[in-house]
Amino acid sequence: MSLKIMIAGPGDMHLGINSRVRGEMRWWLNIAKILSKDINYEIGILGQANKVYRDKDHRIYFFNVYDFVKNQQTELDILFTMDIPKDCGIEENWMSETISKIKTKHIVYAPFFGSFDHQKCTLKTVYPYFYREVDNKKTFCLPIPFGSTTELNKNNFNKKNVIWFSKNSHENPDYLLLSLKHAINAVKKSNGHLIIIDGHKLMEETYKDSNEVKELLKENKKYVWWNPEKEWLSYDKMKKALDSSKFITGIHHPVCNPMSIEIVFHGGIPIIFQNQKKLPPYDKAHIPFIDFNLLNFEEVYYYLEDPNYYESFLEACKCTAINYSDENFLREWNKFLEITL
Repeated sequence: MSLKIMIAGPGDMHLGINSRVRGEMRWWLNIAKILSKDINYEIGILGQANKVYRDKDHRIYFFNVYDFVKNQQTELDILFTMDIPKDCGIEENWMSETISKIKTKHIVYAPFFGSFDHQKCTLKTVYPYFYREVDNKKTFCLPIPFGSTTELNKNNFNKKNVIWFSKNSHENPDYLLLSLKHAINAVKKSNGHLIIIDGHKLMEETYKDSNEVKELLKENKKYVWWNPEKEWLSYDKMKKALDSSKFITGIHHPVCNPMSIEIVFHGGIPIIFQNQKKLPPYDKAHIPFIDFNLLNFEEVYYYLEDPNYYESFLEACKCTAINYSDENFLREWNKFLEITL
């Protein structure tokens, strides 16, 4: 089936598949990579500040959404948009008018976080995770694909590094300091590095325990690293960091790239918190987590010390990760097309 597909969302995507984007557009760049392998699909990304180019390694075209609207000649088959089109039943945003000018046979709303907004929305809706809202009639999951199921055979027990991630590193300060202390202690045991995403914010912002956090990082500067350019790592470098890390932890929701489900494809495990455990992808996974009342760091970190416990933790994560494999994405994609077109 020949299809012209466009995806509209936030971010400046100047590095193709390796662009420095977080949750929302990482979802769609990973999808675009898979769909671009099918010669029957023409795949485009519409960014709000994009230059116009083709990813040199993939059949993916990048456009500036404003220029695209002005110059569009051929009608699309499907437009997926994270911004809300006009007159679709839910509150519009600043991009609604522009998005609504795009000529397409089908327009699909693609919110990143689960909600019940789609019940008011007149459009078909897709989500990146298997939220409770998905019914495969009007709402679908097009899961973020992180790799083939054949890649779920790695074990990073002997790796030295750790990733500590956040969308904004100074959020949720009640357990930020404890999280950093335990993660740093873990890398010191292996003489590795704590790779902190957005680490510069920890040194620049003022927040609860900020003095203690800054002192902790200074005292352990031999063991911590963040991008001195104060930017997110490009995706190829992020994947190398995941390859070298025993586990990932952090204080933000786990759908923020680098995602706690993604490290499983690289052989690592996630150390997550109670708020993260209540939401996909790990809401139904039987894995340990940090309870806010118990603050049971020692209990959960114990799994890092014993290879058998570590492997059991990893195997439990793989049962969830398989839902976010390339193969499962394609199954859900075909299901979506069958009902939608």
